[in-house]
Amino acid sequence: MQHIVNKGLLRVWKKKTKCLVKFHLLYTLTFVLIPQILFAQESTVIDNQTTIYKIKNYILYEDKSNQTQINDLLIDSLEHSDQTNLNIGLSYSTFWVKFEIINNTSEPSLLLDVKHPTIDIVELYSYYPNKEKIIAQEISEYKDFAKRKHNHPNYLFDIYAPKNSSVTCFLKIKSNEQINVPIYIGTSITTLKSIIDRELIMGMYMGIILVMLFYNMFVYITLSDKIYLYYVLYIFFVGLAQLSLHNYTYKLFWPEIPALTRYSAYLLPSLAGVTVTIFIQKFLKTKEGTKKIHNILNVIIGLFIISAVLPLLKKYHIGYQGVQLSTAAISFFGLYVGFSRLRDGYKPAKYFILGWSALLIGALMYVLKDVGLLPYNFITVNSMQIGSAIEVVLLSFALADRINILKEEKESAQAEELKQREENQEILLKQADTLKYKVEEATTELRNKNNKLEIAYLRIEAAEVELIQKEKISALGLMAAGTSHEFNNANTSIQLAVDVIELNTELQEKYDHKIDGILSQASNLEPQLTELKTFKKEIEYNSIKGDIKDAINKANKGLKKIAVNTKKLKDFSKIDNEGWVITNVNEDLINLSDLWKSNLGAIKLNLDLNEQVPRLNCNAQMINDCFKSVLQNSIESIKEKNIPNKVGEISIRTELIAACIVISFEDNGSGMTKEVQERAFDMYFTTKGVQRTGTSLTIVQSTLMAHSGLVEIDTKINVGTTIRLIIPMEKK
Repeated sequence: MQHIVNKGLLRVWKKKTKCLVKFHLLYTLTFVLIPQILFAQESTVIDNQTTIYKIKNYILYEDKSNQTQINDLLIDSLEHSDQTNLNIGLSYSTFWVKFEIINNTSEPSLLLDVKHPTIDIVELYSYYPNKEKIIAQEISEYKDFAKRKHNHPNYLFDIYAPKNSSVTCFLKIKSNEQINVPIYIGTSITTLKSIIDRELIMGMYMGIILVMLFYNMFVYITLSDKIYLYYVLYIFFVGLAQLSLHNYTYKLFWPEIPALTRYSAYLLPSLAGVTVTIFIQKFLKTKEGTKKIHNILNVIIGLFIISAVLPLLKKYHIGYQGVQLSTAAISFFGLYVGFSRLRDGYKPAKYFILGWSALLIGALMYVLKDVGLLPYNFITVNSMQIGSAIEVVLLSFALADRINILKEEKESAQAEELKQREENQEILLKQADTLKYKVEEATTELRNKNNKLEIAYLRIEAAEVELIQKEKISALGLMAAGTSHEFNNANTSIQLAVDVIELNTELQEKYDHKIDGILSQASNLEPQLTELKTFKKEIEYNSIKGDIKDAINKANKGLKKIAVNTKKLKDFSKIDNEGWVITNVNEDLINLSDLWKSNLGAIKLNLDLNEQVPRLNCNAQMINDCFKSVLQNSIESIKEKNIPNKVGEISIRTELIAACIVISFEDNGSGMTKEVQERAFDMYFTTKGVQRTGTSLTIVQSTLMAHSGLVEIDTKINVGTTIRLIIPMEKK
């Protein structure tokens, strides 16, 4: 951008006749006095076309208001800064650098090079006193890279100065990062050659970085050792940080995102710091060494992360100071950690110390060059890249040496292990004979104990079988008692009917005998007929036939009842269907309720049977035994509670839930305590004393397990108990 200022002030004078005196004074001040002041300053003289000159003679101004314009400097209205060099540091102010150039060469095209490309804004105002004009140029990180005239990260400004002419330059600088302004000038061709040489050095450095990166990546893929992955990440971010330091990331990666360029000055050094700190932890094994050192390194990682976040909150100076502080901390503390681990006997630390020292020396030379304590030459200018390249190579050697050391340690450990194994083998051989005798002795003893245990087990097994048979016999006895009661009722009806028939038959025989006697005495029938009528009335002859018919009907009903009960008993007991058969659970429960009525007494039995429940393939005898046992338990629980004013009640319910048939027995009996519920399925546990063995629920559980089912108990003391038998439709 070029602006020509005040080229025709005389034309203004002609139009402003009323202000002639004021204009004359202003003109004299601007174009007479000021140039004399400017030309009085010591100048940088260019008298060789092949030499690049550093601007050493300058005047530095600090604009704390950030509002000063070029015209203010022309009249020298801004106070000089006390800064003795151009390594200014962090500041919120705008700085102006004033210097004069005299070109004694025949090449009029000069190129000004500001070799600190991370400054946010740089503006150059070239003042030509003889031509009464100012040419302005601006380059900043707030604009796309493509808008720069010169395709280079440095701030390059064209200056036109014919032979034996002078130019007064005003350089305006503003930045949120470190302000360091090394200014060089030379002919355009010479300066561009110098830039190409510097880019060649940067290319060589990045070549070393890429070679080390791909080499260590290959080693990581080959060995699968994570330490190489940490090192690859460190090399990657160190390379990016160096590119960012020279603003090549702006040119190469995001030329159209200026905001990212400004933020990368914080982000990339922070990521490099985080990865190098993690690498130090892993490579030097600080976690296995001193815990305190490892924790301090974690704190440094945290500082780097915070420093990267602060610029996002517009805390630029604090963020940059955080990056500097964290970098200084890891630089010197990393060297201390290396010496500490070497002192502990960790051999790979020696290469780390050499590499880290090379990096520190390079960084120190770079800083001393900026403050003027070291000369500005090829080595000092490129000391950071040189030190970083040496460090990367030496650390790669350190990783390779680490493999050799680990290999030696592994071989040594294997040799030691082999020696230990041989010694152990000798000891084992010596102990073998003794152990053989002891083993034979112990084997004989164990064999004897095993025989005893086997005999005891057989006895227990026989006892269990006996208990189960007793439980079955007990249940069958209860069912037989109920069935016998029903048979007795039917038999009583039949017996009464037979007695009625015998009695009526006898009376009829007497009546018939009397008739025969009367007929034999037919001569005098009147008294006999009167006696016969009286006898017929006495024996109720007319009702004899009806009584005989009723008796025969009652006898038939009794016989039918006996037949029905016999069939129910046969169906329920499954005498003709042993093993696995298909049965109707609802019908079995109905038969059970009918056969068990005599055992219920005053207890009310409710059946809630779901008609959708399908037929079940099971061992019907065993399942019906379970029904009998659970029902009898419910009856005994109600009798134990001894309900005075409330009728005992048992509800049997069938449901189809998730491909399982669920049979629930719910009673309002005494319930179970927690202890009883926990031991309900123990073989020898009972609450009935010596009269019962307690095997009922044990049999139920074993039967359900044989059908891939289970038993659930819900109980509450003095409220009642619900026992659910869950039987899958298909055995698993």
